[in-house]
Amino acid sequence: KNGSQLEFDIPYTELSFYGVPAKQKVLLLPTPKALIGLEDQPPFIVNLSDVEVASCERVAFGLKEFDLVFVWKDLSKQPGQVSTVPVAELGKIKNWLDSCDILTMEAPANFLWKKILQSINEDVEGFYREGGWRSFQSETGEGGEEGEVAGEAASGGEDPEDADGSEYEPDDEEDESD
Repeated sequence: KNGSQLEFDIPYTELSFYGVPAKQKVLLLPTPKALIGLEDQPPFIVNLSDVEVASCERVAFGLKEFDLVFVWKDLSKQPGQVSTVPVAELGKIKNWLDSCDILTMEAPANFLWKKILQSINEDVEGFYREGGWRSFQSETGEGGEEGEVAGEAASGGEDPEDADGSEYEPDDEEDESD
């Protein structure tokens, strides 16, 4: 009656995975609008509408776990992190984030987010003008996949490569005839 409405989100239990968002390993449940972990106190909740980009870090051959870092749209806040996520869960986590229009990146090491965000915050407009997270990905060796482009567009980042069409490169396979 006072105008506030409760909205319930049903978790995708088949996408659940374990990670450490705070003190201990908990079951994390993706939903259409959030990532939740309710086994520890305080409960872990990431509202995806607050997320600018998700970074999968320490993804390298031979490592069994990686860290999932959430960079907020409010770039003045330090990122949230879930550590020790089993690498076997990487594909389904990236697919879920992509389905939620969240840009994802991968890196073989952890980033120094405090320094990175400080640098971005010195010239936010310049950061997006120079390619935003896409330029950041090229520095880490991560390619620009179709889902990542959609995630960047959803996050409000500009895509200067679309303006001049320089992103398209024909596949070698297209030129070959059988």
